[in-house]
Amino acid sequence: MREDKIKTPVISPLEVLETRDAVSPLLPQLVELADRHKESLGFLSATAFGEACVKERILVAVAVSGGAQQVVGYVLFGGVFPQARIYQTAVHEDWRRNGLASRLIRTLIGRLEQQGFLSLSAKVASDLSAALSFYKQNGFQQVRRIPGGASRSREIVVVARPLNSTDLFSSEKQRTATENLISLAFRSSKAGDAPFYVMDLNVLFDLLRTRSRTASARKLFGAALAHKIRLVISPEFLVELRRTSFDSVDDAVLQMALQLPQLVTPTDANELRTMAAKIHRIVFEDTMSRQAGTEQSISDARHVAHAAIARASAYITSDRAILSEAVRLRKEIGVDVASLDELVELLSDELNAPSHIHSRGEGFEFSRLQPKEVREYFSASPELATCLPMLNEQAPTTYPLVTAARQAGNIVAVCAVIPAVSIQGRTRIILHPNPRWLDGDYFLDALFDRAISDLASGPIALELLPIADQSLGLVTSFAISRGFLRTPGANTFLKVAIAQPVTPKSWPTIAAAVRHRTGLLLGRIEDAAGIEVEVSPQAKVTLPFAELEELLSPAIIAWPGRVAVIQPIGRPYADDLLGTSQQHSLLDSRRASFLSRRSYVSSPRAARLMVPGSIMFFYESQRTGGRGAITAVARIVDALSVPKHSISTSQLEHVVVDDVSKFSRADDVLLTSFDNLLIFPRPCVLANLRELGAVGSQNLQSTTPISYEAAVAVLESGWELK
Repeated sequence: MREDKIKTPVISPLEVLETRDAVSPLLPQLVELADRHKESLGFLSATAFGEACVKERILVAVAVSGGAQQVVGYVLFGGVFPQARIYQTAVHEDWRRNGLASRLIRTLIGRLEQQGFLSLSAKVASDLSAALSFYKQNGFQQVRRIPGGASRSREIVVVARPLNSTDLFSSEKQRTATENLISLAFRSSKAGDAPFYVMDLNVLFDLLRTRSRTASARKLFGAALAHKIRLVISPEFLVELRRTSFDSVDDAVLQMALQLPQLVTPTDANELRTMAAKIHRIVFEDTMSRQAGTEQSISDARHVAHAAIARASAYITSDRAILSEAVRLRKEIGVDVASLDELVELLSDELNAPSHIHSRGEGFEFSRLQPKEVREYFSASPELATCLPMLNEQAPTTYPLVTAARQAGNIVAVCAVIPAVSIQGRTRIILHPNPRWLDGDYFLDALFDRAISDLASGPIALELLPIADQSLGLVTSFAISRGFLRTPGANTFLKVAIAQPVTPKSWPTIAAAVRHRTGLLLGRIEDAAGIEVEVSPQAKVTLPFAELEELLSPAIIAWPGRVAVIQPIGRPYADDLLGTSQQHSLLDSRRASFLSRRSYVSSPRAARLMVPGSIMFFYESQRTGGRGAITAVARIVDALSVPKHSISTSQLEHVVVDDVSKFSRADDVLLTSFDNLLIFPRPCVLANLRELGAVGSQNLQSTTPISYEAAVAVLESGWELK
């Protein structure tokens, strides 16, 4: 980025261009401007600018005079949703020192926030003080330093800033409601937010054959083997390999592919066909591609459709036709597609970062802080000290709602709850992982969930107050993962938590409570399209049920026709994974017991029933000393079939067993990730389940699908919902 010389700007009309049709004629000017400053910017080829143009990953500022357009600045960006990255920002010499670069950055941030991106980062050489100052002035903060190239022997500073989410519960509802609601409707909060990437066949060929992208493929697979990312294939991947294989037994590529984690085949074949047809139209038919209608193009469309239905973080491909339509696929299908090089570039910081060995999680405990401990902890830094007046307002002598997570006697994280003083007030929460200790952020989920359980029942309006110190980024990531919305113009996050299931019977009571606490009017749950949210008669939007569930989490919404299954689980396994035993000691809990997202290990035979986004009930089997009852319910995030020998350390952190071999006679096991876990206050026993028609033909000895009506009845029985 260069904006260093003082010049008098030429006064001309400026226009920001971003579509491929508008930017394409200006490519020669863009390349010329970049080449003039390649010493500070770094070299980018004309091909790179052309690809950015096609993907609409460049914003160009032009001065218009006499019908001619002159490029006066640009910002070239990329990344993989939901993390964006700036690669270059440049301003013409005659247009520096008038804030044009900052205006471009602000415009880019607005575009990215509208599309639901969560963060924006850039890499700057440590000796470019002007560029570092520029990013700091635009709200970026240094997050790490990494080694630069060997030729210059200098460090690279990685700077980043979180992007604003929409705030539904602003005090300025009437003025900003329409803009907020539209942005919220666009933002995707899917069940599959846990990041994993689906790759196409060419990525595997890039690894196994000598190609231009072989080095990138090796880095990508290296990251997967080092457990830094999850890399999976779709069922269509194997179908295509088998179709082109002459001898499936001796085909080394096919045999290797069979060892990779696989997405579960979608249960709704019609949904897959419909989505694949839409993708085929976007990528091949609308562009009048010669490939349209070929067996290969139809297979490619099914690949992307599998990734979209499984809610993958991105589909990784080298196919230019698919990459060229990344913008439409993201907007119309809701799936991000990225090139191999893009993903490797995004991961480059993490690949160079030192790895840490994490403890298993045993030996931790939660306890209330004594008044002296509260004062000592919150006086440790100026940032923490700003919280003491708020705490003193509530309980200056006892601090009854300040909880600490301790490891070997050391306070590694703290949660303080400041209850609302009125029915329309917000309960304020302070979460702080102690920067001194490595695992402090690990306990944020558990501290938050315990705080929710301590508060009064019913919808609670929450305001999370992150502390502006070294822990800020960790708390921000936590807030986003738990469905909080950022307050515009402030460093706080808001959400409503209900901590219970929602059925058509209980919805009117819950909706009324939300209205009293936030001013939001919520429509009927019977409407198949979702829930209508109204701030005023002029500000309405219909939210998908899955998104509303995220906003109200922890919660399970039994919306019309939602898929549900009952999963039998052994009593000891349930105690560790779910924490359903009243006598269960957190001191002996495994790491997974503290996470909001956990994984259940089972045989791949149940794969087709584990639909992402569906409801999963846990039934404690009497054969293993269980209570013969459903004791918990959760939402399925994803289900992956993984070879036993390739279970990663990061995957094991989400389960409560060391040896997965006993869970399946096959070479693979099914890892079903789930979140929004809710414990039944009144377990639904087997006799009751029989009355409700929820036992199936196998008498709950295996994974059992149940009807929507039975799922609603089980939830209402377990919570006595009214």
